[in-house]
Amino acid sequence: MSLVGIKELPRLLAHIDPTDRNTWLKVGMGIHAEFGEQGFTYWDGWAQGAPNYRAQDARAVWRSIHQGEVGFGTVVHLAKLGGWRPDPNAPRPSKEEIDARTRRAEKVRREAEAQRVERQEKAAQRAQKLLSAASLEAGRHAYLVKKQVGAHGVNFDGYRLLIPMRAIEGRLWNLQCIDPRGGKRFLAGGRVTGLFHGIGRLVASTLVICEGYATGATLYEETGHAVAVAFNAGNLKPVAQALRERYPEASLILAADNDRHTPGNPGVAKAHEAALAVGGRVAVPEFDDDEPGTDWNDWHNNRREVAA
Repeated sequence: MSLVGIKELPRLLAHIDPTDRNTWLKVGMGIHAEFGEQGFTYWDGWAQGAPNYRAQDARAVWRSIHQGEVGFGTVVHLAKLGGWRPDPNAPRPSKEEIDARTRRAEKVRREAEAQRVERQEKAAQRAQKLLSAASLEAGRHAYLVKKQVGAHGVNFDGYRLLIPMRAIEGRLWNLQCIDPRGGKRFLAGGRVTGLFHGIGRLVASTLVICEGYATGATLYEETGHAVAVAFNAGNLKPVAQALRERYPEASLILAADNDRHTPGNPGVAKAHEAALAVGGRVAVPEFDDDEPGTDWNDWHNNRREVAA
């Protein structure tokens, strides 16, 4: 727990610029999490230093803050970036105050976890309803045509592709919805971490893990290997770990997106991180300097165009 007392807040907040709305919101969340309702006066007083301050807006935002979104450590970090250092002469909270904060923080954590689980359950129920009302896609959707891939266990609701997102035990938790232009969305509040869409029989000796559906469909069609679509780079590792636990003898291949124009190349970096965690291998598509694309679907389609 923080050793910063509430009376130290004005000096701490003086080192944070209130004009950026994102910062303003994070600071409000952190103060609310640490000090509860009594923190509003301090947050509001600090916020009044911004030229775009509106009292009505501040009160409405404070009421809308959900517990557990941002902790007070974020506020301390922002203040330190601005040059704040704890005053050694400032009175420290008593043991009773620290114990009370600890109990409140634990209560907030439990409540936030319960709310998160409730949101995920509601999204899972909605996913099942949407999937039940949809039909199996036969490959005519504009997104599949553009990507030159077939339909593998995906559904169609008349406008969007619905990609089932399941846990390793098979339960449906969420959907990725793809519109004809390629816009992608998950169901609000739904679980993502550790979920994947399987293409082919995952009991095979070689399993490929990738980010997007089009990439996964391409790899399955070109290699015949079963594929797990993880939906984003940050989910590669959780999916790889789930598959490794279920299939300890399988050869796992992380088919990375080559985000070569993005600092740090997150697609390749996250694939290597996942491969290291499960003893897998990494396959990266290589592009010429002037060649468009980042993933294995782009790579294959570029070569189809050359061959044509």
